[in-house]
Amino acid sequence: MAIRVSALLSPLYRKQDYSQEIMKTPVATLIIALLFLNLLNAKSQGFGGMGGDSDRIEGKVKFLPIPYADYDRSSGFTVGALPILMFNPSQKDTISPSSATGLLVSYSENKSWFAMTFGMLYLQEDNWRISYAAGLGDFNFQFFANSPINQWIKYQTNVDFVYAGFERKIKSNLYGGMSYIYTSFKNTSEVSNDSLPARLHGIGYSATWDARSNVSYPRSGFQVEADLTTYPSFMGNNSLSNQLELSYNHYISMPNKKDVLATRLFTGIGIGDVNFNQQFIVDDTDLRGYSMGQYRGNYLVAAQTEYRWNFHKRIGAVGFAGIASVFGSNNADDNGKLLPSIGCGFRYTYMKDTHSNIGFDVAKGKGDWSFNIRISEAF
Repeated sequence: MAIRVSALLSPLYRKQDYSQEIMKTPVATLIIALLFLNLLNAKSQGFGGMGGDSDRIEGKVKFLPIPYADYDRSSGFTVGALPILMFNPSQKDTISPSSATGLLVSYSENKSWFAMTFGMLYLQEDNWRISYAAGLGDFNFQFFANSPINQWIKYQTNVDFVYAGFERKIKSNLYGGMSYIYTSFKNTSEVSNDSLPARLHGIGYSATWDARSNVSYPRSGFQVEADLTTYPSFMGNNSLSNQLELSYNHYISMPNKKDVLATRLFTGIGIGDVNFNQQFIVDDTDLRGYSMGQYRGNYLVAAQTEYRWNFHKRIGAVGFAGIASVFGSNNADDNGKLLPSIGCGFRYTYMKDTHSNIGFDVAKGKGDWSFNIRISEAF
């Protein structure tokens, strides 16, 4: 893979070679975030939403022609369409949550665009959970290069990908599974450029203990997840690395039986030849209030809690707070820095069957803030 580095800037990158890091990056972190953040979150919380105890729609099929809109300080306004088809594969199976498949097309103010198809299937009385996605797009983003540069550097990633995964119930609440992800990407920054696209093949292993009251809108119980994604050499990968993600979600029903107190702990660990886009970013994925992409590293720890106030059968609100920190950052000053977050949001139930909801969150971080349109809950 050819790398062109500006002759003017190359001496400044000898200790912090950001340009080379960008040029050899797989975009697994970005892709996984886009796949499951608000869309394919079904593994963690389903496509359901506020107020209901049902994971299933009434009848066999329901079509949801959802418009898509978002805003953040890096991408600007994003508009698009998110049509979703929810269905029950078997009318005899009354235990499995409703399955879903859909499309997403979007275009952002900073000229990023994205198109994908995705799905989540619950089969055989919830003994099998199958997810898939495929798509392509151009993403424009930025990172902050610390001393001696001290400036934001923009970069673009052109990517297409295919993802497929499954989990099988082993016993009681325990699931285990595997996944495969293929990515082809080409990166361009203000200081360097890929001449050829890179291709990566990743294998994932997952274990989940799912003791929630339901997958659509948990009112009680907890969920523990462990996910390991590896890029082994025998599959032709040049960058040999692993990503381990550990999470714990807990839900407590309030005495009024309507409101919910939800808590999430998350740890991300990069192992091996971790490069730029495999790093964990403090952003909407695990701490709202950070939209500029400034804080990133090989390791991330985050904790947040959220109160879900269901004061009306179709209208609700949330209040949340959290804290995170990164380690193994290219910017040494960011290592171990405490990054707080606080915010609130609005929710509206747009489908009564599963009480699926849409809304927005506004959050304030350290020197940053975010506004996001949200489909389903944050966790």
